Amino acid sequence: MAQNRTVDVLNRVLANRDLRRVLVSYFAFHIAEFGTWVAILLYAYEATGPASVGVVALIQLLPAALAAAPAAALGDRYPRQRVLTGGYLLQATAMLATAGAMLAGLPVPIVYAAATVAATAMVVTRPTQSALLPSLSRTPDELTAANGAAGVVEGLGVLVGPLAAAAVLAATSVGVVFAVAGVVLVLAALATAGLRPRTLRRAPGVDDRPDHPVAGPDTSFLAGLRAVADDADARLIVGLLTARMVIAGAA
Repeated sequence: MAQNRTVDVLNRVLANRDLRRVLVSYFAFHIAEFGTWVAILLYAYEATGPASVGVVALIQLLPAALAAAPAAALGDRYPRQRVLTGGYLLQATAMLATAGAMLAGLPVPIVYAAATVAATAMVVTRPTQSALLPSLSRTPDELTAANGAAGVVEGLGVLVGPLAAAAVLAATSVGVVFAVAGVVLVLAALATAGLRPRTLRRAPGVDDRPDHPVAGPDTSFLAGLRAVADDADARLIVGLLTARMVIAGAA
């Protein structure tokens, strides 16, 4: 009975036009992210030597880490579906610029700078999509299923992205990997451009519209840190996720 109910909910998620578009775009995003991550490290290995691989990874990840908090707040300031689409377009532009720099044989620092912009632009997608899913789901069960499906899609992207990059590299070059990733992200932007979030009902006199610009300084990051610091369970979960990412980065 429970299995049948799960299948039914998953079928309803796939039947939801907007959720289907978001998940397909998210799959494309992960293919591009992890495929180009392998590609840029291979480029560094060949262009500036094995010792530079870790440095290049740091150069890309440090700006992304610094941009993560402001990027997460974009979905609170502007319509989230537009932020998601705009993020994909920015990522596609940076990927194509990196591909152009590689294929044109431009100096290595220019290639690394373009690849860093591409890696930094990636931080927009995850928080924006997570905030957007509730307004695209019609029921709590559908939202739960959509979140679960997003996790599955991410895992598949981690697998397919490097495999796709390897297949492209076997036939062409690193620059083509970035070019393909750029095209894939353009398609993701087109898929999310027509999203139609639901307008939530609000109590009289209450203005809690997340999909409209808000005034004043953004304090969501500091508020999030305080919330984690004050909750033992939250500290545990965030600590485990941090350890996971440290291990992934080291690997």
